Amino acid sequence: MLAGDAAYALGAYRTAANRYREAVRADQLPAEAAHTGFALGWAALRLGRRDQAQYTWGQVAQQFPADPGAPLALIQAAELAAQADDLAGAQQRLDQVLEGYPTAPEAEIARLSRSIVALRAGRTQEAVRDLRTLALSGRPSLPQERRMLLDRLTPAGAFAGPERQLLITNQYDGGRTVAAGPAAAHESDTARSDTAEALERFAAPFLDGAGDPETTPRVLHGLVFAAAEDKAWPVVQRLSSRLVDRFPGYPAAPDVLFSVAARATSAQQWPIVRSSYEHVLVLNRSAALTPPAQLNFAEALFRTDAPAQARGQLSRFLEVAPRAEDAPRALHLLAEVDEALDRPAEALAAYERLRRDYPRAEWTTESLLPHARLLQHAVGRQQEARALLEEAVQRTQGEALTEASFRLAQLSAANGEHQHAVDWYMSAAYGTGQSSRWYRPALLGAGRSLAALHRTLAAEAVYRNLLPSAPLGPVPRDGRPVEGLREKVEDPELAAEAASGIAELRQGAGRNAEAVDMYLTAASLAPKSDQAWRGLVGAIRSLVAIRDWKSAAAIYQRLVESHGNTPEILAEARNALGPPRRDTSRRGR
Repeated sequence: MLAGDAAYALGAYRTAANRYREAVRADQLPAEAAHTGFALGWAALRLGRRDQAQYTWGQVAQQFPADPGAPLALIQAAELAAQADDLAGAQQRLDQVLEGYPTAPEAEIARLSRSIVALRAGRTQEAVRDLRTLALSGRPSLPQERRMLLDRLTPAGAFAGPERQLLITNQYDGGRTVAAGPAAAHESDTARSDTAEALERFAAPFLDGAGDPETTPRVLHGLVFAAAEDKAWPVVQRLSSRLVDRFPGYPAAPDVLFSVAARATSAQQWPIVRSSYEHVLVLNRSAALTPPAQLNFAEALFRTDAPAQARGQLSRFLEVAPRAEDAPRALHLLAEVDEALDRPAEALAAYERLRRDYPRAEWTTESLLPHARLLQHAVGRQQEARALLEEAVQRTQGEALTEASFRLAQLSAANGEHQHAVDWYMSAAYGTGQSSRWYRPALLGAGRSLAALHRTLAAEAVYRNLLPSAPLGPVPRDGRPVEGLREKVEDPELAAEAASGIAELRQGAGRNAEAVDMYLTAASLAPKSDQAWRGLVGAIRSLVAIRDWKSAAAIYQRLVESHGNTPEILAEARNALGPPRRDTSRRGR
């Protein structure tokens, strides 16, 4: 055995192999026999007999499973099998390490190697599980340890010099200076961000040179998928970009990017969708995107503030007679893009083509509301809008149903059909039984239509739902805003309009003192909008009616100070004050 080590150190690998074989046939102690067997494998490797080295290491590890060198010998055998494209054999050896030596430091090296084998074999999910476990183990030296192991398996000549004896006799000691951390097999939702950070930390040493050109891109591949599973989209974007930038020739890179784009599309992570497809096209200018991918790319461009580019993509797509299952989505998206580009005529044309050519398509139903919105504001096309909205009420639900009801109410009110408007507004406010952004605008519209129907009490009751629930205290009669009032309502602007509506009803009924408080409430709720000055002007008008000249003058002075550069507002205020008056309260005294 010593003669074999000496010959090995001199590079006489054939002589070393002969001496090791003689030792193997001798009656050795188990530790010596294991050492001789491992050394015989190294000699075979240096002689270029890689299959023999692999077989020898596997046999010795099986014969002496308790020897400290057994797990590393199995890993070395597995790496040689993987280099020979025997992925099944490599997987078997690595499984032996993880099953037989789960707590050994070598187990994590085996897990890393197994993830690489799984990625090469197309078993991405298995690789992701192993890489996630390794990332959570917190062993930063792991990439360098495996790199050292792979370097030892390089051809003869890479390890010349006096270190040879140390490398042979201690060849299974590598990596033991770093303790393996606990592996987390399961994680809660609250730990998801920590997991994402761990994935990125695990990638760092590979990118810093600890990995080799074969290992690093595959590790990044798996980590990108792990981050995508965790919906850690910033990490997905950073790691996938580094994969492409550092390893543009990695064969699986386009597939990784396509998969990331598909997952990001489902999550509506449009910046990642866009960058993924752009990376694919940079890698291969002639790459042909599938029709769904073309549409995803176009939508990503649109959602990331590139509507002109998106329109170009969609126009080219529609020019080449797309499949029936792809055209409806393309037309719907084209209409959205045209609307964003302020091209309402082109948007309407796209919606009408979609409705005409694909009446039963899902995207035709999706287009009902945006199509109706455009028609509602187009000159002379309100009846068409109404027909689409009535269809939307029948075919949609949730938020879309609520909006359709609200817009039908608007059209009815504009046409003077206030009873129908009230019904549609109340349906928008309460019909779905779910919270909706249309709830408060619908109540405001219902109040206006009830007022138009002279149902004053009902209108005031509806308006009240938009105001603070607690009774309003005395409002300063000089027009000063009421502090803290805005914080008591969810939508101060709409609440201000409701307060103005109540004020107008009370003023119209001759209840001017009450009207003043509501006008001033409206001004306090929306101090920076038109509701503020309109409320103050309305308050002046009611104060004049009840002959409170002092308060009216104070509010007028406040308007002069705040809107002195707006003549039309001051003109309204002077009209509210009326012709010059003098106080006649002392007449006759």
